[in-house]
Amino acid sequence: MSKRSYKRSLVEDERLVKVLRQHWRVVAIPIVISALLLLAPMVLLVTIFEYTWGKVVLVLFLIAGLVVWARYAAPPLAWWYAKSYGITTRRVIFREGLTNSSERQVDLVRVARTTVHRTLMDKLMGSGTIDLGEGNVLEGIPRVARINRLLNQLVAAQTKDLTEQIQILSAMGYRV
Repeated sequence: MSKRSYKRSLVEDERLVKVLRQHWRVVAIPIVISALLLLAPMVLLVTIFEYTWGKVVLVLFLIAGLVVWARYAAPPLAWWYAKSYGITTRRVIFREGLTNSSERQVDLVRVARTTVHRTLMDKLMGSGTIDLGEGNVLEGIPRVARINRLLNQLVAAQTKDLTEQIQILSAMGYRV
């Protein structure tokens, strides 16, 4: 989802602060594994078989590799692309789906506190999951500490008017 699609759903006195997707590692592992499964046999076949029947086997491996890619790498890539989060000065918007899309919104006024969950891999990659309460979760967010700080600042600023919120966000380094 693009920033433009989020900007269309804004209400009066609301600004889009950040659009997020899950961390890239969600799709990196399936793509790398499927690429290795596709390329390794092809390299072996090209170097070993120089005859016509070797080319036929190469084409069969290529077709099998494409099937493996479509089965194991394409779905995580599509799920990653189809799921995004938008953070505005008033709410968090959850969007998911390519053909059948859904959208949920959580007003920042209703967020009492945020909780960050991080596994060892999350700590190594700088990502994590932010729980906003009531089942509203930002999963696998990159730069989770910065996003958590932003959310806490926005929750605290809900009693302030828009100009004060913009000044606070600008001081944090966000373009609003």
